Amino acid sequence: MIGWILAILGIILFPVGLYFGGLWNKKGLLITAMAALSLTTGLTLLINELSTNQDKVLILNNPHTDNRESREQGSSVYISNCLSCHGANGMLIIDLHEHVQHHRDDVLFSYIYNGKMNNGMPAFNNTLSVDQIWHVINYMRSMEKPPVKG
Repeated sequence: MIGWILAILGIILFPVGLYFGGLWNKKGLLITAMAALSLTTGLTLLINELSTNQDKVLILNNPHTDNRESREQGSSVYISNCLSCHGANGMLIIDLHEHVQHHRDDVLFSYIYNGKMNNGMPAFNNTLSVDQIWHVINYMRSMEKPPVKG
């Protein structure tokens, strides 16, 4: 998202910089330089976001049956790797229950395997095996959302 904002800002600032003198006075030069920096940074972020290891997703369907054994293995992996950011109930930083409810397994797999740099989710492709990721997804789907206090 930030890549789009920076790219659009750069596109808008270029004509403004030219209006104020382009490269021939300090004000125009400053605005034109900001436009160039914004545009190149935005495009770099967009390219990076679009090419983030999309070819590394190996299996699109969860090969592990959602059963007690799989959820127990997933729970162990979750406690070791996910608990510090997502909490015991999946609601520490973001509401995992919302993500699990609204995303297919292959999307959740991609988030865990490749990470999501725009929101701080690290990639676990060098930390967890493919099987461990699928077990974590089965575990996350079994987590119960805590009751709302009020």
